[in-house]
Order: sequence, then C-alpha cells, then structure tokens
Amino acid sequence: MAKRKKAPRKGRKNPSSGGGVKQPRFAFTTKYRNFPAELKVPVEIGAYQPSHSMITTPTPGADLGMQGFKAIIDTGATASVLSQKVVDALGLISIGQRKVHTANGIATQPVFLVTIGLPNGIMVPGLQVTCANKLAGTEVLIGMDIINYGDMALSQDGAGNRVLSFQEPSMTNIDFVADIRKENEGKPFFYG
Repeated sequence: MAKRKKAPRKGRKNPSSGGGVKQPRFAFTTKYRNFPAELKVPVEIGAYQPSHSMITTPTPGADLGMQGFKAIIDTGATASVLSQKVVDALGLISIGQRKVHTANGIATQPVFLVTIGLPNGIMVPGLQVTCANKLAGTEVLIGMDIINYGDMALSQDGAGNRVLSFQEPSMTNIDFVADIRKENEGKPFFYG
C-alpha cells in the first residue's frame, strides 16, 4: 500500500500557545513620511460583547458596534488607555477602578471592558482599559497589553519613510545581532 503524502499546512503554529495550536495570522503595515515623533494608527473600539471572538478578523459587513478613533502605539504604556472623549462617545460603563502610574504620578482611574480593532481587522476582545482625562494628541494609547500579542518592527524603506509592521500571533524572533553575526561569519572584522 502506497504512503499518502500529507497536504501542506495552511497557517502556522503559534509557538506561544504551548500546545502548538494552529492559529490564523493577521498583520498590518503603516508607512510614515520621514521620521515621525509618534506612531499613529487608526483603531476601532466598542464595548466588549461576548459575541466578539478571540483575536480574529470580523465577518465582512458585520456590525460589531465599533467606532473609529485615532491611536498612538506606546511601548512605554503597560496597558492601553482611552480618552474621556472615547468613553463618552461609546457610552461605556466602568467595571471598577485601578491605580495606574502616569507621567504625572499615581492616579486611580476607572476601568472599562472593550474590544479594540487594529488596522486590517485584527480584533482584541475583552480588554480591560483605563480612562485618562487627557491624552495629548490622541484619543487612544495602544499599550504593551496589545503589543505583546504579536511581533512589531519599525524599519525604513528605500524612500526614507519609516515603516511599522505588526503581526499576530507572535511568530518571528527578530534579532539583528544574530543576523549580523551569521552574515559576517568567517569574514574579517575591522575597527576604525
């Protein structure tokens, strides 16, 4: 009896899942002219609903009760934060309070349960976020609570623009030192 060949796998295993569960991949890329002081991306936010599935793209045309806002990706923020304007626009109801460390010191802020949609349909449901009375220059801060779901890279294209790319789930180890060592293996290295 002839051996059957396995069909090639579609998608990749998420190495962070522990059990090797196959999970679909999602990504977005944004280009910025020159060197931006802030990494701005459009997001959609809505009050969390149990029908919002785990990180996934929504069905085209599905009404998830989401609204669009401006966000800044902030690697210095442990958790994502909404402005009061966003909370009011969505009619969110606080589920509690949390002490947070801000640039102005420690504060107690209300907590809300939301779904945040990143560009290209990446959805992060059931996220606990706080509300800041004022967010300078933006309506939303995307913090490490979302960034840690994936891989993020900031690079430069040939035209001098900065390129931000994000994929979920985390699939790639980006290590420039290892890449350079491999590239220079066996070559003489000179210091000026």
